[in-house]
Amino acid sequence: MNRRTTRKFHPAQGSFEVEEKLLPGAGLMAAPFGVAASRAIVRAPRFGQPAHLPQFQVLTLAADSNPRVPPFGQVRADLSPLAPGAVYNLTFLSVRNATSQTFNAGSGFSVKVPGPAGFQPFLTGSSQWKPGGVIVFYVLSSSRFPGTFTFNFNGSVQEKPNNLIYNVQYNPATFAGTLNTLVTRSLGARYKLA
Repeated sequence: MNRRTTRKFHPAQGSFEVEEKLLPGAGLMAAPFGVAASRAIVRAPRFGQPAHLPQFQVLTLAADSNPRVPPFGQVRADLSPLAPGAVYNLTFLSVRNATSQTFNAGSGFSVKVPGPAGFQPFLTGSSQWKPGGVIVFYVLSSSRFPGTFTFNFNGSVQEKPNNLIYNVQYNPATFAGTLNTLVTRSLGARYKLA
């Protein structure tokens, strides 16, 4: 009767030697292990250690069906002067931070509407946009209606259409509450940053 020979592999505790071979698409897999030479030691992951979360790289705004619950961060995207008591047309959209990251003034996030002003950063000073937070971008105008808001995150640019509500009276003392109510009741122009 033939006797089968079996080979048993007994790696050192938590590590073993591997040869460096990069297959197509394996660049992302090899990066965390730090392959340095033709042979490398790879440490097996241990349970209970936190996984390294990927950093947010590319701006992606997608439709969002989640309900909006105030209070919201509010960002006026144009710089034209407003007169208290005047009636304006309101264009707005809301964006929810659906990432696991907190953004701040150094994140390079800005917004613009058509016109000469260009991109305006909306996180300034010590302000932060935490995961799950919603920011409403709006424009009050009497004559023009921007059809889109354009967002820029470190060079990645994306345009999104907005809502339009006619004849909103502007009162600086109550406008934040009015905008919160309009956003909560509106079903369109809801996006998530993912």
